Amino acid sequence: MKKIILSLVLVGMIGFMGCNKEPIPTPNPTVNLLVDEEPNAVVDSMGTIIFDNPMTSDVTSTTDALILDYPTFLDYDPFTLITVRSGSVDSCVKGLEISKDQREKLSKAWLAKLDCEKTNKELLSKLNRELESWAKNEKLTLYNKYLKTRDSLYSDFKMKVAYVNEQYTKGLITLEMKTKLLTELETKRNNDLAALEKSYKSSLESLNSKLKEKIKTNLDRKDKCDKIKDCEKIWLNSVMEILGKEKYKKWIECYKYNYKKKK
Repeated sequence: MKKIILSLVLVGMIGFMGCNKEPIPTPNPTVNLLVDEEPNAVVDSMGTIIFDNPMTSDVTSTTDALILDYPTFLDYDPFTLITVRSGSVDSCVKGLEISKDQREKLSKAWLAKLDCEKTNKELLSKLNRELESWAKNEKLTLYNKYLKTRDSLYSDFKMKVAYVNEQYTKGLITLEMKTKLLTELETKRNNDLAALEKSYKSSLESLNSKLKEKIKTNLDRKDKCDKIKDCEKIWLNSVMEILGKEKYKKWIECYKYNYKKKK
């Protein structure tokens, strides 16, 4: 009886040892994008920084207004540095690894984005040049007014100085009176010139405010900016779909900062 039981135990052990355990499936990692990493949110961050306040140079006495059309990074494919090799891919973009098929899809998506944005970029540039031209003409008007007033002040000063010298030459006033009058005239001229400079500077600051308001309230310009942003959103959503959420997150963690600065 003992021999039978022992035999059964041995057979059971051998059978147990011969069983192959089925591998436990590894769940796909859950990837949670930050709010500012979602394609739509990333592009929307360009709004107030780039499209609503695009001036890179204000109107001053020595400079004219310059309006940024759009940041230059929008024209450069961020995935051009990815090198495709047989079997695998080495990437210079945040250490990403992609397939040849993914690279081809990224290239097509990029070309589609450029085509989508092309017309509106050109129209936006035209509108911005028109606004810059308006500001330049306004500045010229203000400058001519400033020059005319300044020349008038100098002319008035010279005329009054000549009159005082004439009065002294004719013996109608003393040297002491002449010196006092000329000092008063010079002080008044300097004060008037300082007030004129301050007024001119203030008028240029007012012009900057008007230009910024024109930029912000120009509906045609806003329409072009919105369409460019729509194209960007389509492209980023395509990138996320092509790369997958995990790789997209690794890439966008760095790339999103381009949308938050004028570059």
